[in-house]
Amino acid sequence: MIRSKWIAACLAASALFCGNAFAQIDIWTGNGASGNFNDPANWSNGVPNGTNILTFSPDTALGNFKNSMVMNVAGSALGLDIESGAVSGSGDITIGGASALTLGSSGIKLNQTFNNAASFATINASLILSATQAWAMTSSVLTLGGAINGAGFGLTWDFANSSVVETAASAISGAGTSLTINNNPSSLMNVAINTGASTFTGGVTLNSGAGTVLVIGASSTGPGGAPTMGPLGTGTLTLGNFVDVTTANNSTVETIANNIAVGTGGNSAIATIQANVTGGLILTGTISDGGGFPGTIDVTGPNIGTVDFEGNNTYSGGTLVTFATVTIGTDTGLGSGPVTANNSTLNFTSNSPSLTNPNFGNSTTVNFTGMQPSLSSPSITGSSTVNFTGSSPDLFNPLIAGSSTVNFSGMQPSLSNPSITGGSTDRKSTRLNSSHLG
Repeated sequence: MIRSKWIAACLAASALFCGNAFAQIDIWTGNGASGNFNDPANWSNGVPNGTNILTFSPDTALGNFKNSMVMNVAGSALGLDIESGAVSGSGDITIGGASALTLGSSGIKLNQTFNNAASFATINASLILSATQAWAMTSSVLTLGGAINGAGFGLTWDFANSSVVETAASAISGAGTSLTINNNPSSLMNVAINTGASTFTGGVTLNSGAGTVLVIGASSTGPGGAPTMGPLGTGTLTLGNFVDVTTANNSTVETIANNIAVGTGGNSAIATIQANVTGGLILTGTISDGGGFPGTIDVTGPNIGTVDFEGNNTYSGGTLVTFATVTIGTDTGLGSGPVTANNSTLNFTSNSPSLTNPNFGNSTTVNFTGMQPSLSSPSITGSSTVNFTGSSPDLFNPLIAGSSTVNFSGMQPSLSNPSITGGSTDRKSTRLNSSHLG
């Protein structure tokens, strides 16, 4: 009786997923002499074809191969439905083999009918998309270990308290193929991408949602703004509000060469960029406003690696740096908006960076090594230090206060209209040091 109810639920779910009441489910039993895809004894309705939704559940997969399917021949399906049991345990299936599985418009669903326990799916076989599709996951983990040929179709990952892990072998290809990642409100989502060989061109969109984390475990190949391959393919990375991009725990220093747009859907956005504490993250593409409103970059620690901005960036919502170390390798590395740094170290290595109204506070150290840096109306407070080691720095209308120090060690510094104060308690605690000021 329980099994009959489960099958009835699967039938209803199949119609919902594919929008086709005539789609058939084919339930994996694992009862065959092997785990082969083309063994009819493993299926409730015989070997599947492209019109079937392949269903995996601990309630019905009871044979010796209940948790393992082998793509010993090429096969196709309308989609995959992997469920925790209505009466027993988590869904757990590994799909391997040397042949490819072609997926239709129903895509992959994990725990969309029953969500009584976490489900785990590992797909090491190659996948081919034959239609635009969404992969929906609730309380699940999907590990991808095979190549994915997007064939020009769009792919969407919809998450609720779930994660996807792309291994080094799971490169995505396809001219025009795009990847959109959605996080349901108030849920946690983690996408770990550990392949540097993806070549799909349609870009990656990480839509808005607190708790959304994109973990990069590989580097791009190719110049900034024009990568030839990488973890995010070759298109633009678009970041929604409150999303977080970081590097994997075992990473050293990773490079993202894709252009980055901050903001989606006509809204402003704040995106967090971080790196694992043992490594770093280098951004060589152009970072711009993406939603028609100012985009803001937030680099927040503590216990994170160095983030290095090497693109000619145009984002205008400003940069927030807190308990972090940041390297800025171009004059416009931090975009055109205000810069606010606290308890941090900023290293400007380009020749002529120009900042307006920057705020350096709470023991922040800022180093300028170029020949002609320019700061207009900076606020240097809270025991912070600004060092100019190149010649011809221009410091206009600065506020230097609260035990802070500005050091000029190069030739021909220019200091205009400074306001130097130690605050209300200790005027002598603020210093302006140079052997070259007239």
